[in-house]
Amino acid sequence: MPSLAHEALATLMHLTVHRRMPHDDEGMLAELTAAQLRPRSFSPPRSLDRHVSLRVGVRHGWRTYEMAPWGPRLPAHRVVYFHGGGYVGEIDPNHWSVCRRIATLTPARVVVPIYPVAPGTTAEVTVPTAAAIAADVIADAILGGGDASLVTLMGDSAGGGLALAVAQALRDEQIAAPRLVLIAPWVDATMTHSDIDVVGARDPMLSIPRLTRAGELYAGHLAVSDPRVSPINGSMTGLGPMTIFAGTRDLLLPDARRLRDAAREAGVAVEYHEGEGLIHVFPILPLPEARQARRAIVGAIRWPG
Repeated sequence: MPSLAHEALATLMHLTVHRRMPHDDEGMLAELTAAQLRPRSFSPPRSLDRHVSLRVGVRHGWRTYEMAPWGPRLPAHRVVYFHGGGYVGEIDPNHWSVCRRIATLTPARVVVPIYPVAPGTTAEVTVPTAAAIAADVIADAILGGGDASLVTLMGDSAGGGLALAVAQALRDEQIAAPRLVLIAPWVDATMTHSDIDVVGARDPMLSIPRLTRAGELYAGHLAVSDPRVSPINGSMTGLGPMTIFAGTRDLLLPDARRLRDAAREAGVAVEYHEGEGLIHVFPILPLPEARQARRAIVGAIRWPG
């Protein structure tokens, strides 16, 4: 049964999210225009400095942060984290918080690319650039005496879809098969699954019209069904072990289940966690249910087999 904190947050989202996140074309256009005029800061909060060391650099034209727990030696495990936001929203404090927790609990070096959001860029550019950054992290791990099993690609919502598309791109380039940790991944931007209307009626956070429009903006001139935009349509063969989290009050639940089944059919080892009554991206929210999910995430990163 969901916690009281979970139910309170779900109720608050139901009451406020539609005012804060417009779902119609006119409202989304106004929101994106405002974001371009006054971009929201993607800078990590100063509170992170108490727990991790931070370095900032530029990889393949993107600003990239790397955090690691304070100590004399850097951890062997590495995580590349792609944040959610429907490909139109910047990284937010919940993303920074989960990255900090993963860095200290695993421990791991967590690389956070600040990728350009749509409509300023599209999947045709985002996926190969993200894959190039991930390939650099894998190469660094190998140079340090490790291998691809020490690297995890992780993301929530749209970031989970991007992580899967990156893993497919790396596989196609015969680079590596890193572990994947996908939190409520958005893997089908077409929003055409026959069950999403039923599940969506219980989702206090997401809506089909908003995601449909965001998917179109991210696709650009590509088809929304293109695997770079909707990686559920790409091959799962040859991918690394996969850990998936989903909640039953999440609009993206049907496609998370479809991803689980497709990956298993392709011979991929899948660890699947479904939270009864839980909302979208619950593992990164300030909820009691997130603590158990973080333990599972840390275990997947430490022992990727």
